[in-house]
Parts: sequence; structure tokens; C-alpha cells
Amino acid sequence: NWFSNSQYQHIIAGGITGITESIFITPFELIKVRLQSSDKLTIYSNSYHALRTIIKEEGIPTLWRGLESTLWRNGLWNAAYFGSINMVRTSASKYINPYIGSKSQNEFLINLIAGTIGGSIGSCFSTPIDVAKSRIQNNTNKIPWTIPTVVNIGKKEGFIGLYRGFIPKLLRLGPGGGLLLVTYETTKNFIETRIPL
Repeated sequence: NWFSNSQYQHIIAGGITGITESIFITPFELIKVRLQSSDKLTIYSNSYHALRTIIKEEGIPTLWRGLESTLWRNGLWNAAYFGSINMVRTSASKYINPYIGSKSQNEFLINLIAGTIGGSIGSCFSTPIDVAKSRIQNNTNKIPWTIPTVVNIGKKEGFIGLYRGFIPKLLRLGPGGGLLLVTYETTKNFIETRIPL
């Protein structure tokens, strides 16, 4: 009852979703980061070879190196995304509904705008953590914690260091968030209207 009545329910639900997702995707993130790292280009020939080499040389638990930072990153992105889309939908509908003809066109455009803005807001919050996560996963020494890593990057490289790669991330997750919401809502509406439950 508390959860359903809370004004923060979408933020909380989004954060929990991101945390749950992190547990499953961290090994794939680790392999991706290692394959993209310039200092490891000659070590791994492909994803499967990277997986085998990491398990053999560093052990299975290494696949979850950076789990803590992935929890932070995905939790923050999802909380910001799901926490903002309803507010943006409400604001956007005030401006769009009077000008566009059909209800389906309105809903499509409102969801696209809300999802894109939500994905962009999520990227603003999660980028410093994402930078720290990549550094942690690429490091084969002692695993540092996320917040001290963020602080250290900020001290050494400044604001620019914390937002390294922000524009490509924004260009990926902004529109990606829009497409995510449009696809979700379209699929949900299709199932609700066409498939008897």
C-alpha cells in the first residue's frame, strides 16, 4: 500500500529494475570493456576467447568485477528514466494534444518525447558512474569501490574526465529511451486490445 501510494514509486521501481538487471549483465559488460580496451587488443581474439581467458587466468568471480558500479549505474539510469517519463508525458500532452489529430499519433509522439528526455536525464546521472565502472572492469589489480573511484577521477581529470564519452552515450540512450517507451506502450496496447486475457 505504501509503495502504490508513494509519489516516488516509479523512481523506486526503476532503481530496483536496474539493480536486478545489473546482476545478469555484469559479465557481458566486463567482456565488452576488456575487448574495447586499447591495452588489451592483442590479448583477446573474440568474445568467447576473452571469456575463456578471464575464467582461466582470473577465475569465475572476476566476471562480476564491477558489479557494485554496475548496480549504481543501472539503478541510477533506470530510476531517473522511469521517475521522469510520467512528468514529461504530462507536460508534453498539454502542448501536443491540441495540435495533432489522432489519439494514436498523440500517444506515439508523447511517448517518444518522454522516453527520449527520460533516457537523456538518466544518462546525465549515470555517466560518471559508467566511467568509473569501465575503469574498474579494465583494471586487473585490486577492485576499488565506485564512489572513491569517481572522486579520484574528478580530482585528477576534472568534470570532463567524469563525463568522458557523454555525447555518444546521450545519442545512444536518449533516442534509445524514446524507442524503448514507444515499443513498450505499443506492444502493451496491442496485447490488451487483441489478446483476450
